[in-house]
Amino acid sequence: DASYVLGLGPMLQRYYVDAGLGKIWERHRPAYEKHIEQLHEPVSRMLLETDVYLKMPFSGGQGQRFVVYVEPQAAPGQVNARNYGADYYLVVSPSGGALRLKEFRHTYLHHILDPLTLKRGTAFKRLEPLLLAVKGAPMQEGFKHDIALLTVESLIRAIEARLIPAEGSHKQAREAVEKVRRKDAEDSMKEGFVLTHYFFEALKDFEDSPVGLRDAFSGLLRDIFVDSERSRAEEAYETLVQRSGQGLAIVQEGRIVFANPAAASIFGGTVEDLTSLDPQGVTHLVHPGDRERAAQRRRDQLAGKPVPAHSEFRFLGKDGEVRWPPQSEIKNLNSYRA
Repeated sequence: DASYVLGLGPMLQRYYVDAGLGKIWERHRPAYEKHIEQLHEPVSRMLLETDVYLKMPFSGGQGQRFVVYVEPQAAPGQVNARNYGADYYLVVSPSGGALRLKEFRHTYLHHILDPLTLKRGTAFKRLEPLLLAVKGAPMQEGFKHDIALLTVESLIRAIEARLIPAEGSHKQAREAVEKVRRKDAEDSMKEGFVLTHYFFEALKDFEDSPVGLRDAFSGLLRDIFVDSERSRAEEAYETLVQRSGQGLAIVQEGRIVFANPAAASIFGGTVEDLTSLDPQGVTHLVHPGDRERAAQRRRDQLAGKPVPAHSEFRFLGKDGEVRWPPQSEIKNLNSYRA
């Protein structure tokens, strides 16, 4: 990215010399090599397991690179991924001597599967009606406008679910892990990755077939019934939002633009009561003693700063009484509407 900044290259070269970075690197190089040696075995095992599952033992295509940089000085457990064309790069920082292998595998699967989308424009064009079902989903905007991105991400999440290991080989262990795998796939569906269920089921047949994923990919796309999968996506939305026992609300520009019945019940009113409030009325739903803390949390969210997954705030019901919903009772759904 920085190579396009005019004059930055020579500046970095001067800084490298003036700061003595070469000598600093040589001094710390053994520590880096020790980290790499410790991580080599688990990473190699994970890559091998993934290749074996995909039946693509030589996954790297010609002209493709998958490069991993270990940086122990970064935040512990951090995984930062980026791709430039067909080249994929990971900057990883171990935590307690271990890596977050799930994120590592996720990027590796993109490295393998993203090239399969090339030259399949017609197959993806047929799937574009599915984008209508995810236009309000709580996901990055790119997935809502690019059906190829959405499809590959759904496939990757299905593969990740299928690869969740069983704790033992007996029948009970197999049944238990199947429930865990299915829930993982369902969670991705609720996030808006609407083809995860389809791929999760289709991969069962793939696992029993001798064909590798590279050759099976076209068939997997061909067998998608768009109307059925769109109906499934809308049903997932209905289950998540309208029939959920958790309070779910969408706040945009200070107004509640959507709330489900469970959210309304927390405040002792109706959905219409919440959606008719002006910004001041929405602010007044929060107890005066918690308003500044709630406002700061919102400012941090908008600024892209990390915020706690759950925050306890006191609310005021329609009758003026203080309400203490459970931590998991109110969620910001970020506009997920099918």
